[in-house]
Amino acid sequence: MGCLMKTDFFWICPKDVKDQSWLFYEIKEGKLVKNSFCQSMSCPRCGKFDELSALISIDDLSISVNATADWCLSGDGVILVSSRIKHMIISEFLDECNFIDHSALGDYSICIPANSFAVDAATSEMEFHRQCKACGRYRETCGFPVVSKDLTANIAMPTTFFENVRGRVFFYACSKKFKAALLKAKARGIYFDSVVMRSET
Repeated sequence: MGCLMKTDFFWICPKDVKDQSWLFYEIKEGKLVKNSFCQSMSCPRCGKFDELSALISIDDLSISVNATADWCLSGDGVILVSSRIKHMIISEFLDECNFIDHSALGDYSICIPANSFAVDAATSEMEFHRQCKACGRYRETCGFPVVSKDLTANIAMPTTFFENVRGRVFFYACSKKFKAALLKAKARGIYFDSVVMRSET
């Protein structure tokens, strides 16, 4: 199996994804609820829905940002960053991501990785639990990010995603420089974990 070695890259991990949901919600009678569009495309059994596909229709949606963090990650891997962090990234000339602005997102922008690479489920040691019998999506996905040695040449690409037929999980990896800039800016709602590499021996 080989041993695990740390690299010079870091996973950006949201502290609480559940409480930082930001898509397809509206305030009704003082409560945060799923809007009608979200309800119509949600699985009746587990309640999960495809956020990435729905983003195609963003101009037709009623979208609310329910977040206090500077870095928010949705269940389908869509990243929102606050305007404060966005301007910091631009001012520091960091080229690891780009941004999409939309009036519906208020003080936030969608963060798009500049590049990406894929790692299969076996390499990443992903575990999928509690598959919904109705839609096939997984209620819990546990990730143990491991990068194979033959991918080290591409590890600078910031987003790694692990995918199978029914489930997809995203991790955002950044350089030391990117991490240092986020720490300097005191970005709220995230922590960092080391990206590890599996050696041949």
